[in-house]
Amino acid sequence: MNNRDGWTLCADPALNFSAPELHALNAIWKAKAVAANGLPAREDFDAPTLRPFLRHVSIVERAMHPAGHQSFCYRFYGSALTQRFGEQTGQFIEMSIPHDRIDRWVGTYESVLDSGFPARLLASFEIPRISYLNGESFCAPLANGGRKPTALLLCTYFTPRVELAAQSA
Repeated sequence: MNNRDGWTLCADPALNFSAPELHALNAIWKAKAVAANGLPAREDFDAPTLRPFLRHVSIVERAMHPAGHQSFCYRFYGSALTQRFGEQTGQFIEMSIPHDRIDRWVGTYESVLDSGFPARLLASFEIPRISYLNGESFCAPLANGGRKPTALLLCTYFTPRVELAAQSA
């Protein structure tokens, strides 16, 4: 999806990651899904499992926003993300995503939860602190005790926009 002012967020179900770390995390998620005979649970991704990726990981959970609408809350926010966006653990996505783009992010997260399958997310950031970066993320649903999943495992790696543009040419 592309916004008039250049902010983009695209979901790619083909999972053709550029970052090798995201391929590795996808393989771990798939192995845990096979072992669980369905979706893996949040507890399947403990610190030792996530150690190679932990700085880039966020756990996002669907939750009721204090204003009375459904949103997503960061339950864990890795240090590489914190360096770019500030600490977000315990905050709703409205704190880090510009207001006019919230519906797009919520819709993307809802789609991944509804599908029950991981997706590759690509973003071109157009907020002052990181407008020179693109992000590539692994985004996968996590089981919720037999109910419809409400949590997502995300892992995001950043690439300078110049480098990504050169790769596409």
